[in-house]
Amino acid sequence: MNSTGPEPIVVAVADEHDAALRYAATESVRERRPLRVVHAVPPPRGVVGPGAGGPETILVTYRAIELVAEDLLQQQYERAVKLVDGDVPVAKVLGRGPVIDVLLDQSEDAHRLVLQHRHGPRLSRILTGSTAAALAARATVPVVSVPELWAGPRAVPHVTVALGGRDVEGGCDALLESAFAEAAARHA
Repeated sequence: MNSTGPEPIVVAVADEHDAALRYAATESVRERRPLRVVHAVPPPRGVVGPGAGGPETILVTYRAIELVAEDLLQQQYERAVKLVDGDVPVAKVLGRGPVIDVLLDQSEDAHRLVLQHRHGPRLSRILTGSTAAALAARATVPVVSVPELWAGPRAVPHVTVALGGRDVEGGCDALLESAFAEAAARHA
């Protein structure tokens, strides 16, 4: 992942919603940083035998899942290219493996990692876990979680800072300094 030039902004795409992609493209152009569009294909979670799920069970090959993922990634890549309008380079990566691991790997050389969180009940996120929270706790770069319903660049009311265990133990001055700079840049 070593590269020369400015560190890229990495954006995770998972479906047809593109709030995170729009945010990342805007930031890439504003900061003159390359944009890397990433989609992760997690490994299969097990094998379903005949009749295991009843008559509605549909068996899909892992290759079929990869083909759908490749199509989604291509669509989001093309959307990213249009959004940056040639102002910065755009790359795409289809990662294979657990989503958290793929995104951590792809963000090792990044300036920041952008992903989207779904609009939904907080209780649901608490019970199922949050990809954004897991990444914020483990990533070595800032993680931006863009709401699914984000409408575009404008002043935001606040900037949220997630502290991982190592931030609290090792001091968080640099993290807070970065958060205050982000808030000031956005009049938040």
